[in-house]
Amino acid sequence: MVAAAVVALPLLALVVFSAIDRYTDDRARAETIAVYRAGLYAELLTQTGEPSATRLRELLTVSPLPEASAIAVFEGERVIARTAEAAGPSLDDPQAMRAVERRSGDFTATGADGVGRVWGLAPIDGTGRTVAFGLPGDNAYGAARSALWRNTALALVAALAALAAAFVAGGRLSAPIRALAATAGARGRANEVQTI
Repeated sequence: MVAAAVVALPLLALVVFSAIDRYTDDRARAETIAVYRAGLYAELLTQTGEPSATRLRELLTVSPLPEASAIAVFEGERVIARTAEAAGPSLDDPQAMRAVERRSGDFTATGADGVGRVWGLAPIDGTGRTVAFGLPGDNAYGAARSALWRNTALALVAALAALAAAFVAGGRLSAPIRALAATAGARGRANEVQTI
């Protein structure tokens, strides 16, 4: 049984590690994409004049957003334009508030619409305004998160099955030895070697 555990635990660790690694990579990629897109939209808003809700709508007719993505434009800590009221990040979250104050970086927040997004921030040059681009987490790393839970559960089931098989096999292998020992013990110590 110990041998089964020794064999199963590294396999379990390898499966879980690879699932965590994939999830971490997908999440980091989503953060990079969100920051890059925020920078792109900040540059486009800089080139089109005064960044306002009207300019943002005009810009989105030329370059529509990916499904369930969102943009918000901040002036300080106040939202002055956004693609959808319910999609914007809540500034009640301290992590979001710090990122908006820095005017750069990324954070994760769930909007009033219930969609969790990875938000990237970029300043609009020459203004005190910041563009926030929100990429839906499920689109970016949802498959990796599902794979993490699935692979971890399957690895645990496989490890438990290996331990159960080792327990059953160990019992069957040792049964004849236990019977032999019981027989030898019943005949007395003098005949033990002869009996075996």
